[in-house]
Amino acid sequence: MEVKLISNEKDNPMESREFIKISIGDVKGEYFVLNYDLLEKTKALTEKHYISLWNYSEKMIPWDTVPEETFLLESDDVRGSIVLTPKQGISVDEYVVGYSSASIKETIENNICAMAIISPTKKFSEVALEHSLYLELNMVLKNQVSIKCNGLEGYVPYKTLNWLALWEGRRVGAKENILNIARNELNRSSGSVTFKGCNLIRGKYYTIGYFMDGWNEEVTKRKMGSLAASLTFYICD
Repeated sequence: MEVKLISNEKDNPMESREFIKISIGDVKGEYFVLNYDLLEKTKALTEKHYISLWNYSEKMIPWDTVPEETFLLESDDVRGSIVLTPKQGISVDEYVVGYSSASIKETIENNICAMAIISPTKKFSEVALEHSLYLELNMVLKNQVSIKCNGLEGYVPYKTLNWLALWEGRRVGAKENILNIARNELNRSSGSVTFKGCNLIRGKYYTIGYFMDGWNEEVTKRKMGSLAASLTFYICD
C-alpha cells in the first residue's frame, strides 16, 4: 500500500512523528531548569510522571543503577518547565536526566523515554545533549503494519510493560476505540514491532501510540497515561 506520513502541524503536512522532548533551559550553581514538551492530552501530574537524576559521566542512562534523586512533575500542562535542585548542588562535570511517562513506583524501574546530558562546567554550546524515543513506519500492508521503535541507547523494552496501539484517525484515541495492539518485547533498544490482523482501508488516516507502562490483557484495565510517542499516516486511494 502507498502511504503518506501526516503531521499535526498545518505548515508541514509530510512530517508525522510526535514524541516527548526535554531540554535544559538554564544552569546555575545550585539548580538547573528542565523544559519538557509532552504529547497532547498527557497529564504528567495526574499520572505521576517523574524525572530521574544521576551523577554520571557516560553518554547514556545508567539503566541498572537506582537514580540518586527523582522529581515528580508539578503540572498537567503538556508544555512547561521544572526546577531541579540536586541535594548536593551542582558540583560534578556531568549529570544524566531521564524523563519517565510511566507512573512512579516504590521500586524505580528506569522506564525512561527521554534524556538529557548536562555538562555544567562546559561552555553553553556543550551544556546538553538530548535524545527521545520515537517511531518510524517500516511497512504497511492491508492486514499488517510494521513499526520501528527507536528507544534510548541501552533500553530493554521487554523488561517493562511497553505496548503500542493503533487507531483510525489523526490522533491517539480512547482505549475502547483501539483497532489493534502489539507488545514491544524486544531485548534491544531499537527494532521492529508488527501489528497483525489489521483491516486497513485506503483513503483513511491511522495513528499509532507508544506506551511505556499500563499493559493488561484485559482491555478495560489498560492504562494510557504513559504515552511517549505517536505516528500518524495516511493510506492513499
